[in-house]
Amino acid sequence: MRRKKITGEEVKYIKKESWKILVGGLFLNIIVGSFYAFGSYSIYIASFLKANNPEIKSDTIAFFFPLMNILMNALIPFGEKFVNSIGNRWAIF
Repeated sequence: MRRKKITGEEVKYIKKESWKILVGGLFLNIIVGSFYAFGSYSIYIASFLKANNPEIKSDTIAFFFPLMNILMNALIPFGEKFVNSIGNRWAIF
């Protein structure tokens, strides 16, 4: 298979628009990282909640964290429909 040669004008366009790929990748890493890091900082959130409100029981806190993960996973299809309805360009910016 032969590769198409890229013209100088196309190279300029790619260089000019390449920042969008970097910004999109950065946001993607932040979103995915916050999802996976939730388990790491959940213990600190639980400690903070118990320190500020001693009436909160461990059962209440134990219910909150699985519920948070379930909601984050359940809302993914709605986010996809939202992006499809307004378009990728407007969803990013």
